[in-house]
Amino acid sequence: MNKRILAIGTTVLGASLLCSAVSVAPALAATTASVSAKSTKAGDASASASLIVRQAQVAVFTVTSSNPDEYIAKAFVGDKEVGSTALSESSTLVANLGWTGFAAQKVTIKVGAQDFRTVDTIALDAVAPTQVGPIDSATVASSTPTTTKLSLAGFPGAHLTATTIGSDRVLDQADADADGASTVTVKNAEVNHDVVSIVQTISGVVGEPFFVRLDSVGEPVDPTDPPAPVDPIVTKPDAPTISSSTRLPASVDLRVRTSSSGTIIVRDADGRIVVRSLAPAAGVRQMFVPVGADATHLEVSFQRSGVESERVRVDVAALESTPVEAPAVRVVDRTASRAQLSVSTKYNVQAAIRVLNADGRIVGTGSASAGRPASISIPVTAAAATFSVVASVNGQQSEPTSVSLDAVDEPAPALPGAPTVQVRERSSATVELSATATEAGRIEVSRTDGSVIGERSVGKGQTVSLVVPVSKNAETLRVTMVANGQTSEATEVAVPEWTAPPAGSGPKVEYLGGTSLHASVRVYGPAGSTITVRNAAGVEIARGGVNPGKVSGGVNVPKLGNKTVSITTTTDGVESAATELKL
Repeated sequence: MNKRILAIGTTVLGASLLCSAVSVAPALAATTASVSAKSTKAGDASASASLIVRQAQVAVFTVTSSNPDEYIAKAFVGDKEVGSTALSESSTLVANLGWTGFAAQKVTIKVGAQDFRTVDTIALDAVAPTQVGPIDSATVASSTPTTTKLSLAGFPGAHLTATTIGSDRVLDQADADADGASTVTVKNAEVNHDVVSIVQTISGVVGEPFFVRLDSVGEPVDPTDPPAPVDPIVTKPDAPTISSSTRLPASVDLRVRTSSSGTIIVRDADGRIVVRSLAPAAGVRQMFVPVGADATHLEVSFQRSGVESERVRVDVAALESTPVEAPAVRVVDRTASRAQLSVSTKYNVQAAIRVLNADGRIVGTGSASAGRPASISIPVTAAAATFSVVASVNGQQSEPTSVSLDAVDEPAPALPGAPTVQVRERSSATVELSATATEAGRIEVSRTDGSVIGERSVGKGQTVSLVVPVSKNAETLRVTMVANGQTSEATEVAVPEWTAPPAGSGPKVEYLGGTSLHASVRVYGPAGSTITVRNAAGVEIARGGVNPGKVSGGVNVPKLGNKTVSITTTTDGVESAATELKL
């Protein structure tokens, strides 16, 4: 007996396509925001195409043409037409890409009537698949008394698994090459009921099973021998019932009732599968099936265990043009720089919302549907202004809704906080101030007449030292914080009158610490003076100075083992009395 292989696929061989008619009433739907666009010109007429929705099986475009003789728009993948629609000034074109539409591909948009011209070829990036169909075919490559080798044609790069029916035991696995070809070898003794189930998996999505039935095993097979018809593996399921259907501009809202769990399959008028949807249990399943603007029909069937029911025909009326109602707009919040708008529409599908200023420039976008208003924030000024808000559904734009904003008071800019200031040291000609900043910016020191006598850049919270010139008399200084173009309130600092030290008194000194070998000493004296440190024998052991503009200077002194040193300052050749310090 010759061994034969029957590709049962996902339909019952020889089943007649009996269809019951279901009419679909026209209604209105919406589009989303455009993501790419290109325009062409033919004479004085221009046309453009924009991709607005990219899904695994469908791509939706907005197509426009200014030529009244171009009233049809079509979409092609290669030479295959995948969508068409009646063309107004702006229309929505749905390209039905099938279950393999998730792959990267190019869609060409054309407009015309008898003759068509290309508007644009738009490249679609690959996306994750949502549904995976069955493999294309399976043939016997070779057989032995114990094994059968099957050649499979599936999707390039897909992972294919051969299992038994009933127990789902894996018989073999393979990966399709770049052409979609692969082979699996099954042990004949492990095949239940002479049937093998082949499933392809793409990006983790498991496809529909393709059933291969073997009449017998163990005898040589002629792969060119045509398969013989056989009875179905399982009983053909009942056809689905269409509970309701509503015509939308870019799709049909179908409510499909099934008697058990399985898969609902929807085909277009050319017999191409456009939607597959799992029905997890008996009941009604809602499906949105993409269609163009012209009258057409769909065929709906139900598949269970790889066997497909008869198809139910659903007639789809041509799309009727319905004016789009203007949106309702409410001002939620208004400041001197922003306005928050809530935009509502009555449509159950998304409408594209645009907000335009008085110059016609778009300043805000969003999408809204019934019960789901769009919240749109737009830039404004404190002055009174008027904006227009429009809604677009299926390429049709509503009349604008005017929104008027009253003028508001411009808030006064916040001033930085005043700095914290302390007097550190007073000399006959200068004073050293310690100032802590409240902001990043600049600290300024000025006299009461407004003349600036010192400044320094600071970071927020930073404390800096400023040495500014003063007279010997008592006076008041004003210290301010300048940040972001604003000046703080002034912190007033009282500088005491200069009192000369008693005759013979030495400079003020501070021991700052040090190491086992050296001590760090701060010496206060006139700016520009020289600091001299001597040991008990009068020998100079260290020298430093007070820099110009400063009131003190530092000097490192060798430690002498708890012995006393003398420290003096010399100004203009006159040396002060000595101050003694034990180190």
